[in-house]
Amino acid sequence: MTKNQYWIDFLKSLAAFAVIILHVSVPVVFEFEEKDNWWAGNFYNSLTRFCVPVFVMISGVLLLGKNEQLSVFLRKRFLRILPPFILWSLIYLALKIDYNLPLKEIFSYSIIELKGGTQFHLWYVYMIIGLYLIIPLVNKWILNSTKNELVYFLLIWLFVLLLALPIFNKLTTKIDLRYFSGYLGYLILGYFVYHFVNLKKKTGLLIFLFGFVFTLIATYYISITENDFNERFYKFLSINIVVASTGIFILFKNIIIKNRIFQKVILVLSKYSYGIYLSHIFVLILFKEIGFTYTLFNPWLSIPVLAVCCLMMSLLITFLLSKIPVIGKYISG
Repeated sequence: MTKNQYWIDFLKSLAAFAVIILHVSVPVVFEFEEKDNWWAGNFYNSLTRFCVPVFVMISGVLLLGKNEQLSVFLRKRFLRILPPFILWSLIYLALKIDYNLPLKEIFSYSIIELKGGTQFHLWYVYMIIGLYLIIPLVNKWILNSTKNELVYFLLIWLFVLLLALPIFNKLTTKIDLRYFSGYLGYLILGYFVYHFVNLKKKTGLLIFLFGFVFTLIATYYISITENDFNERFYKFLSINIVVASTGIFILFKNIIIKNRIFQKVILVLSKYSYGIYLSHIFVLILFKEIGFTYTLFNPWLSIPVLAVCCLMMSLLITFLLSKIPVIGKYISG
């Protein structure tokens, strides 16, 4: 690995930590009556909403523009994501099943849960599976496309995202623009920014801060207007999150990591980031059982403290799984 590639591992590690902060702070934003606590939740949520988009953008950098055989691509990708996903799906299912029910009902319940995800955060894996299935075809286009053709796709994708906002709803027509929607846009955006956007760190930081602050203030404004928490601007496919994700991507693209110890820490977190993602809700469930939640002290401090502890425990679990003989490297993530 060359020096300038450490930024990808750094960004992947940060995204994994950001997911944990986000999930720790989510319960707080539903306490809209408690404004002090709510602002802490809103701050950390708005700050970390780039996490999932950035994961997809990194996939765009690593997987697009490669001339790889279909069978090779599918085998490599699915051997990487499916075994850990199946393991953790079954673990979360085991925690939810009512074992007093008849076997037939347990079986039916299990099928329903596995179809939609046995824990809420596993939606990401279902989404990424869909992207992996289309990537070999998109790659053919990427390999033969010009910069202008990529811009063409991204502009229509951004327009589709804008149509989701109430102020632009009136522009909606019967033209079917679903082909330019969804997380495929982030995949292509990551590839595009990596190969064609040459902005400085400060510019990236300013773009991120704009997206973050807009999310923070817009969420407060719409919630106070409706006198109830509204998460419209938290959506990963909202235009403000696109802005924040693009900004932090540009920022990290320009970062050069020279410290050897920091490099090693980043590489470890990056290597196990998928396992950390899969296992962190399990850790948060355990923490909740022993009373270790954000309510222990001021959420401005308790949220990051709980997130760091969760990160370390999730890393440990993933590392220990990886050490299981024969199957460890396949199921750890």
